[in-house]
Amino acid sequence: MIDRGPEAGKEGTMDADESLASPARPDPEGADAAHAATAETVREALVRLRGGAPFLSAADTALLVGWLDAGVGVSRILAALEVTANRRLARRIRAPLELRHARAEVAKAKGRHAPERLVASAPLPAPGDLLPPLDHLDPAVGPAIDALRATIDGLDGDPDALADGAAVAVIAFFDAAWRLLGVAGRARYHDRAADALGDLLDALDEGERAAVVEAHGRALLRADAAGLSVTALLERLEAR
Repeated sequence: MIDRGPEAGKEGTMDADESLASPARPDPEGADAAHAATAETVREALVRLRGGAPFLSAADTALLVGWLDAGVGVSRILAALEVTANRRLARRIRAPLELRHARAEVAKAKGRHAPERLVASAPLPAPGDLLPPLDHLDPAVGPAIDALRATIDGLDGDPDALADGAAVAVIAFFDAAWRLLGVAGRARYHDRAADALGDLLDALDEGERAAVVEAHGRALLRADAAGLSVTALLERLEAR
């Protein structure tokens, strides 16, 4: 029996039953052109967190445009997605992550984080201070670690731009690390995920099983990089 968790009631009745297939990419003409690059960043981050289909639904596109129109920064949206993804995986909700699932976390972020908390005059910490130790990870991901440190070290601009750039860099790191693990490395995470999921997988068909194992495998990689998350990074930036 699949545990749909408390979120199912909040987000509608489709969470445990909706198809794993995503709809076609929505027509971008409905979105403000000024938001196009930002929306693409969020879409890529969503795919990197969940794996699977690379598209947003029309409803998620409209929701994202609304957030951007309201001035919600990329870093806040990515942190909300990260928190929501981890919570849904812990509750063993099988349906893939969508932007709508993060609405409550985005609402919290809008009330909790004011842009002025990122003080422009405070220097950006060195990568060694901003990022946790990562050298314990599989040596195959070394190039991704180096790229992450270089990106963080090279960030410049206003406080919100710093936060957004650092958040995107963290999400990109996990995607690059996942690819650098190669087939054998990813298989080890898939096996760990399958062991953790146990008989939950028995209720799924082959495609659903692959998607769920992929999402949980990616989450295990994030867990292995303890302390590296968009949420933790924002907390460190705001503590400057």
